[in-house]
Parts: sequence; structure tokens; C-alpha cells
Amino acid sequence: VTLELSRLDAAAVRISVLDNGPGMSEEVCQRVFQPFFTTRSSGTGLGLAVVECVVRAHGGSVRCESTPGQGAAFHIDLPLVTEPTPLPAGASAKDYS
Repeated sequence: VTLELSRLDAAAVRISVLDNGPGMSEEVCQRVFQPFFTTRSSGTGLGLAVVECVVRAHGGSVRCESTPGQGAAFHIDLPLVTEPTPLPAGASAKDYS
């Protein structure tokens, strides 16, 4: 597994997770973010659905690229935060550590 971080522009970054595994068909790649979809005999099929939900909650997007026999790449694009975000009333930084 390889992790890459790149700056897309002044307002966004990309985190890429790449592997050299067996890859996926286009049909599977389009469905991997659907809740309960899995190609494995065990597992819930929720991992990538949760990833997509969290990424979208932060204003980003995630996509899959793959070719059978050539591995897979997942790209997470996130907006950069240039201004500090105030904590909710009554919260402290230690509540988030």
C-alpha cells in the first residue's frame, strides 16, 4: 500500500491510497461505496461507505480507480481550512484529542 498527499490547488488537498492487488472491475469500483456491498465472504461492506460519509461531512469527495490485475487507487479530495474553526460552546480542545 502506498499513501500519497498532494495539493490540488490553493483550496484543496488529495490523499491517495494505492495498492498493487488484484484490482476491481468498473462495475465493482462503482459500487464499493454502497452500504453493505462487499466482494468478500466475511465483512459487513460498511468500511468504504463510512469513509465516503465522513469525507462528504468534511466537504470532500472520494473516488475509486482500478483496472483488474493492476491494483486500485482511492483518491480523497478535501478542502483546506485556512481559518481556525471555533469549538462548540462548552467544548474544549481536550474533548477532541
